[in-house]
Amino acid sequence: MRKLLNEPRVVVPLALLTLLWVLVSYGVISPMKLDFFKSERSASKQFFVKRNTAAASAADRAVESLIKGQWLPRRWQSYSALQGEPFVANHVFKEVEELAPIVNTGAEPESLPTPKTAEELSIYIVENLGLDEAGFFVRLGSRKIRAGEMLGSQLISQISVPGPRVVTADSIQLFISQLRLEATSTQSSPKSAQISDSYYLEGDLVSRSPVLALYRVFAEDVELIDREGRVWPIRLLD
Repeated sequence: MRKLLNEPRVVVPLALLTLLWVLVSYGVISPMKLDFFKSERSASKQFFVKRNTAAASAADRAVESLIKGQWLPRRWQSYSALQGEPFVANHVFKEVEELAPIVNTGAEPESLPTPKTAEELSIYIVENLGLDEAGFFVRLGSRKIRAGEMLGSQLISQISVPGPRVVTADSIQLFISQLRLEATSTQSSPKSAQISDSYYLEGDLVSRSPVLALYRVFAEDVELIDREGRVWPIRLLD
């Protein structure tokens, strides 16, 4: 026995085994780190054991599901694909050509409503009253019907607007100075204009007191007419 203890080949391995036993006993190293026989396999693969604990919150589980489902990469791919779609807000559309007017030759022209009673006639006159150089008229479609003519089954006996018959030029000029001509349309039929945020056709009353109507429309200005036949020009705003 004494001879064996004097042999380095015996003493050194025993000392190493004793040292390893002491280190494992005191927790300095773990047995998993002593993988002598499967060192090549353990170097190529790593195993992670995940313990399901009850303390995991709903937010943690949601993040975990997004990571597992590759949510972010898929959303990024979808967003990139949408950049080429025609209904994305920042897509630049090509200019659409103006549509040609549709002409329906088979349909009959729409019949305009006409008043049946005296009360309906008075309401219709108020809503469709106009003024031009020949005096007051009632518009029915493209027709101008004056006093003494028939509107449907009703006779227009008189057309008048309440207010002073004679209005001074100064008061009309003061009223017109407060009007704003904002736009004109010479291509429409009848021609039209936008005055002080309101839209008028040629002949429409712009004011009842004083009585003023849109007489003629030009590209840069319009003319108003009063009940005496006087013409008042208004220029387009700069």
